[in-house]
Amino acid sequence: MATGPIEFRPNAPCEVRSLDGTRFVVRYSLQYRITDPLRLYPTIMRDRGLRESALGAIAFAGISRTIGSLMKERLLSPDPLSLAKTVMEEVETTTSDFGISISDMHLELSALE
Repeated sequence: MATGPIEFRPNAPCEVRSLDGTRFVVRYSLQYRITDPLRLYPTIMRDRGLRESALGAIAFAGISRTIGSLMKERLLSPDPLSLAKTVMEEVETTTSDFGISISDMHLELSALE
């Protein structure tokens, strides 16, 4: 039994580096659903705070892997939806193992250099 969408928005932005070493500040939010509670509870727990802490770590890892594999020019291209979709797919690859489905993700990137 799946839940309705739950919004997750971390309190602070994260900082990551692109393939060419450019530093980016990333703000993101995502919506997720619990699709398999029996897989979720033994792994990430039923407490929302603990679940969202783990979800934040998973999302940060997916953002870091995706942005870290791309050059600055690609990240600043006029097609932010493509980047968000790529990151969302990367994050969902991991969260699906825990019974969580990502239904939407928004990214805001700012280059620091």
